[in-house]
Amino acid sequence: MNKSTQQYTIKNTLGMFDFIKGLIMIIVMVSHTYGLYESIDYNNKPLLVIFAFLELFGEVAMPVLFILSGYGFRKTTFSKSVKKQCKTLLFPYVITMFIACIAHLIAVFLLYGGARYSITQTARVAAGAVLGLIDDTTYFGIELKKCGPAWFLLALALGNIIFNQLLQHFKGKKLLVISALIACVGWALTRGPIIPWAIPQAMIATFYLCIGYMAKKSKLFMQEMPKVKRNAIMIALFILTIAVINMGGGFNMALNMYAFGPVSIIVMGGFSLVVIYLFLNLNRFKNKFVDFNRRIGRQSLYVLCAHTIEIVAAGFYIQYDFAMSWTGNLMARSLIIIVVRIVVVLVATFVFVRLKKYFLRNR
Repeated sequence: MNKSTQQYTIKNTLGMFDFIKGLIMIIVMVSHTYGLYESIDYNNKPLLVIFAFLELFGEVAMPVLFILSGYGFRKTTFSKSVKKQCKTLLFPYVITMFIACIAHLIAVFLLYGGARYSITQTARVAAGAVLGLIDDTTYFGIELKKCGPAWFLLALALGNIIFNQLLQHFKGKKLLVISALIACVGWALTRGPIIPWAIPQAMIATFYLCIGYMAKKSKLFMQEMPKVKRNAIMIALFILTIAVINMGGGFNMALNMYAFGPVSIIVMGGFSLVVIYLFLNLNRFKNKFVDFNRRIGRQSLYVLCAHTIEIVAAGFYIQYDFAMSWTGNLMARSLIIIVVRIVVVLVATFVFVRLKKYFLRNR
């Protein structure tokens, strides 16, 4: 049989999700570009398609990451679960926000001057970091700043602890139903004021962790399915997702946007499986771009932390000032911000990884 006509088989390997994780990290950085959607030329159809892709896959990015985390989940005791989350997620969060606050203090002083102003603004950032706020919030008349993309680490850590406890008592369909109910409670909590430590997001994440866990148990991605049935399911979920997003105003866990509430959460879970399956099939390709993207995916935790430091410390201020002073083409403005951000974040990430390996090897 000709190699080009052979059906590609998805294999359960250690780095099977590196490609999609790398792409999500790029999309996350691009989506945080100030004034990005203002620069869209609606008469430029190729560009419009690219933005539509970013919009759709940007909205599904967080559910996909939670599902991928659930795919490799292993049940353990409560104490071991807490210790693991502290070591792998909460400790990086604390270090990331500490560095971000120090860098923020220095950056604001250099950009705008005034020790008092710099300290006041940094105190608001620090308070938001301690409380793990997903958005700028006012408590008792005091404005506190959000912790940036690092909210994902808090939600994942707490979601893992909750899901681990569910595994002690439930399995199969009961596990899925209970996880969905917890997600509904999490959604209900987003209807009020911002709750600290990304608790509602963690409860919603529990449902996505369960989806990933059950996908692994059922060998969902490795199963052979009739092509017609598989394509019909994928197309139906794609259309349903587009309808839910467009009719209800979008889906964004960081902004507490859930177009149709629990329905959106469930639909996005199904569509996330489609996205993951599609990108698993792209693992057949090997070139420099794909390999580099996989490299980003392998270091996705550090990329997220580096991006958080960049955007919390000075990234927002710098890109805002740059955007306000720009008088040229808006698309060119956005591209400059995107390229500079990606280069800075990836260079910082790879330098850190290189230094970490060096010190671990020579200690």
